[in-house]
Amino acid sequence: MKKTLLVLASLIVTGCARPEPTRYQIFGIERFRQIKNNPKRHVGKLYAFGGRVINAEETQNRTIFEILIQDDVPISGRRVTTGGSLLVVYPGGGTTVAEGHQVKVIGYIRGPEVGRNVFGNTVSSVKLDAIAVYDSFTQFPFWLMGEQELFEKWKTGEPLTEVLSIRR
Repeated sequence: MKKTLLVLASLIVTGCARPEPTRYQIFGIERFRQIKNNPKRHVGKLYAFGGRVINAEETQNRTIFEILIQDDVPISGRRVTTGGSLLVVYPGGGTTVAEGHQVKVIGYIRGPEVGRNVFGNTVSSVKLDAIAVYDSFTQFPFWLMGEQELFEKWKTGEPLTEVLSIRR
């Protein structure tokens, strides 16, 4: 009887335990697809994504780059990459972000930009106004002045569902 109660108690305790938070927690490919399919619904909301940098450009007072959104595959340790990219605008210069680096970003979705490509087709792109960037390659974080509290919460792995309750 004691063994049964002990086993039952341990199952209840372990079932209620939360997994350890992930530093720089991010959303994955599925959430990115939802945003890409209906960007207007997500404008002004806080999101975090991770991926590989392409087309990086840095000026003195801002960094603009695209990331190919990725999900980690837990069992294999591999990363799965989406076909689309997210344009990130970080209004601070002096980052270490460069082509090919793995980064994580957190920021607010901006209204979609609509234009025409070289073939004359109408295209739309999703943009993120970043408030913080973590360069996994150099292991350096960058954040905007005034966003220290939000950056610290993201850095320590506070779930984004709680972070999302903080509004600008």
